[in-house]
Amino acid sequence: MKSMAAVLIVVLLLVAFLFLSRNSDEFDISIESNNEYVINNDDFNFRYKLDDSYLDMEGVGIFLQYIENPIDFGGTLIRLMYLENSAAQLHEEKYGVAGGCPAPFLNKYGKEKWIYASSLSLKDQILSLELPNYNQPQTWKKISIRGKCIKSQISGKDKSDDASLMLSDSHFKNCRAFLVDNIVTYPFYN
Repeated sequence: MKSMAAVLIVVLLLVAFLFLSRNSDEFDISIESNNEYVINNDDFNFRYKLDDSYLDMEGVGIFLQYIENPIDFGGTLIRLMYLENSAAQLHEEKYGVAGGCPAPFLNKYGKEKWIYASSLSLKDQILSLELPNYNQPQTWKKISIRGKCIKSQISGKDKSDDASLMLSDSHFKNCRAFLVDNIVTYPFYN
């Protein structure tokens, strides 16, 4: 009887551990016919309004920040800091291929996108991107992205307590939040 009780305790502890350690990063993604983007799992639900047209963006990725808890940023996967091609050329002329990106230059020319994925396979691709270091241009990546601007958030809800999970309107200004349909990266300096 003691061994049966011990096994039952171990099983209960294992079940409790698995329940508590479930990954809230796992979620479903869908794009609905009314041009709405939905991110959903057992813990949360986000709904966004997409721009009608596609946008192609090219530049040089100089910094990626993985979002540890996508719930905090409405399902955002990464924060991308990049330079437009003309700014990357100006950087090379001014600082050379080995010079880092000083803060004043980054503040003046840097662009920012909060990246969302249009599919689960693309989510995996985005999360496997190598991280460039803005102070080491040899790690920078040329990027080519196709997708849609996320215009606004329609709703956001924590399912455990029905709390609102709405992001600030500034998160969506000037196409700052971007739903990626395709992304290609390759080294900036060969």
